[in-house]
Amino acid sequence: MLQTLNDVKGEPADSRVGGYSVISDSRTDSKMEANDPLRQLPLIDGTSWDPERACLSGTRISHCREVHKWIEGSIHRTSPELFLIADSMGSGKTALAHSICQYAKQNDWLVTGFFSRLRPDVSTPRHLFSSLIQGLCLVGKGVHDAITNILREDDTLPFGSPSRQFSRIIVPICPLLPKTKPLVVVIDVLDQGYDKDLLKILHHDVLLLPSNLCIIITTRPEALIMAWFRKASHVQRLSQSLVHTQDTYQDIIKYIHNQF
Repeated sequence: MLQTLNDVKGEPADSRVGGYSVISDSRTDSKMEANDPLRQLPLIDGTSWDPERACLSGTRISHCREVHKWIEGSIHRTSPELFLIADSMGSGKTALAHSICQYAKQNDWLVTGFFSRLRPDVSTPRHLFSSLIQGLCLVGKGVHDAITNILREDDTLPFGSPSRQFSRIIVPICPLLPKTKPLVVVIDVLDQGYDKDLLKILHHDVLLLPSNLCIIITTRPEALIMAWFRKASHVQRLSQSLVHTQDTYQDIIKYIHNQF
């Protein structure tokens, strides 16, 4: 199952490295950790997805179905796309994002889910890219080894800008990614931690990625963000509002019944 490194925090020391089983030897652990260039990336504790924060079972059915269909169609697309969920504060974007992660995880498609709403100290593009790079490392041993070698060859990359990490780390390892299934990346509340460098990557540079790498973003519809995405042909938007639909009213009734 694909997980980011913060997803497996707390597992025994002999559990996972790069998605593969490894037997830990306490005599060499400290040396291995010191030599692991991934340790130089920003810490992302507390930013992983949580099934307890997902949508209530039986709600958001039409919204989830639309996103699921887009994800599943990625292996048949000939060019990369990005899926944007832009709606008002309190509309349920984050719960939907957690549900998408849960669905992707169940299908062994999840690369990473980055949720920084409750951690404003890590709500930055650098922490987002740390989550993405660590998640890609767990796609397979070949990807993990390639990323590790890149970081060893240039030990300034863990401290570099997202645009530099994108071009020097992420793009070069794309040929190693599996092509036969979707690989899902979920970015929640983009509006709480972005800059123009990140918007440029999402608007233009993502076109260099494989079509089955599915990036899903939730955000409030801030003017600057929407200006970058509105005319981008590769950006697909959720066709239904999260607030003003008949499904939403039925979901509210289900939620009330569930509480009482």
